Amino acid sequence: MDCFWKWVNQLWLWFHSVSVQRQLSIAVVGLQNSGKTTFTNLLAGKEFAVDTIPTLGINVKNVKLPNRTNLTIYDLAGQTRFQKLWERCFQQADLLVFMIDISDLTTWEQAKNKLHDVIIATNLEHVPILILGNKKDLLPKFPADPLNAKADSSSQQATFASVENSTRKQTWKYVSPLLHNYEYEDIPKYDLCIENQHVLSKVEILSKELGIDLKQGLLHLPHNSKVKLNRDIALFCVSCKDGTLIETVMDWILEL
Repeated sequence: MDCFWKWVNQLWLWFHSVSVQRQLSIAVVGLQNSGKTTFTNLLAGKEFAVDTIPTLGINVKNVKLPNRTNLTIYDLAGQTRFQKLWERCFQQADLLVFMIDISDLTTWEQAKNKLHDVIIATNLEHVPILILGNKKDLLPKFPADPLNAKADSSSQQATFASVENSTRKQTWKYVSPLLHNYEYEDIPKYDLCIENQHVLSKVEILSKELGIDLKQGLLHLPHNSKVKLNRDIALFCVSCKDGTLIETVMDWILEL
């Protein structure tokens, strides 16, 4: 009889595990025209659309994912007058996504400062943050150099291999899966302009330009001040238009 009730209990636990639906809330923020709504639509399973209507206030989407996760996405307007709404959604979010248009240098400093504000304002809550340098497809291309191209390709392949052979806690805590032999202090710093803007397509250089040490979990601010990042953080250079690394980003989100 004891064996029977033990079997019934195990069966109930199994049914419970397959029936429980996971809830995940995501707040997507960033300046206007950084690609927030496009990214939100991709998460919802929609295809890329050339023309999107600018978000006014908050746009909420509810999505059911194949792994029984109910995803609530808060797509927040980036105009200055709506940015006060961001903090309201931060309190409800399990993940913050900050979008940056890396093809637009005219808003670069403003976007970087706003990112720093968001990181500092939410750091004590330990909520994970995902930073997406979007519109990689619009960046000028690197000068043609077959040797460098081959080296970059080999490095990226080696990095993906190391990710596949390690656990999330070892690899995903601070270091993006696209980083290989990452040392923040060794990364060059640029005076960004049209001539060298293409370097932002390299995630390690983007992290340096944003002042984020992904390995040590530090935010570098002006005047040599630093903030310890008490949270999971990841950084990707993506293109919502052509889908570059979007699937990898979605896999990262589902691992949370």
